[in-house]
Amino acid sequence: MGEERIVDAHLLRLLYNRYLQWRFVNARADATFKVQRLNSEKNLWNAWVTISELRHSVTLKRIKLLLLRQKLKLTSILRGQKPSDQLDSGFYYI
Repeated sequence: MGEERIVDAHLLRLLYNRYLQWRFVNARADATFKVQRLNSEKNLWNAWVTISELRHSVTLKRIKLLLLRQKLKLTSILRGQKPSDQLDSGFYYI
């Protein structure tokens, strides 16, 4: 009976040590996962900010292009309505 208790106690220590090892491994894996998740979220955020900036830039360029087209149209209309000597002075250019 005494030998069985010693063997049981030894097995219990072995199992407990194995349990602690797994807890340590899981804790390291969780820490690694959290770092990877944080890096991924940071990268995703930076990508979102960059895309937002690019969209804003494209919107501004489209507006500028629209204004340039409208000015070109207006200049073309005015050129057709006024004599060429008045247009050459630069007064009607926008």
